[in-house]
Amino acid sequence: MDKSREEFRKVIEKMGGTKRIAKKLKRFTQDNEFVSKHWKKLLKQHPDQWIAVLGGKVTVFADDLETLIGSIPEEDRGSTVIRFVDTDPKTLILMAA
Repeated sequence: MDKSREEFRKVIEKMGGTKRIAKKLKRFTQDNEFVSKHWKKLLKQHPDQWIAVLGGKVTVFADDLETLIGSIPEEDRGSTVIRFVDTDPKTLILMAA
């Protein structure tokens, strides 16, 4: 086995294996879908706040990102969806070169 494959295998193993990674990615996707599905409700409940979503529910909210991140248990920080509930979103226009 070449060196890069061995390093990749070690990383996968350190992360708990492919099944655990797939499970966490599925949950992360579901939590993003939760945010999209409930966006209007979140705008009313948490206007101009940062929210953390894990397991299909808002687990933490705060007025600033630093406070929010500090309130998320360390073991959940890598798998928590974090969003700012912006009541005045900016429209971005991309122009081709």
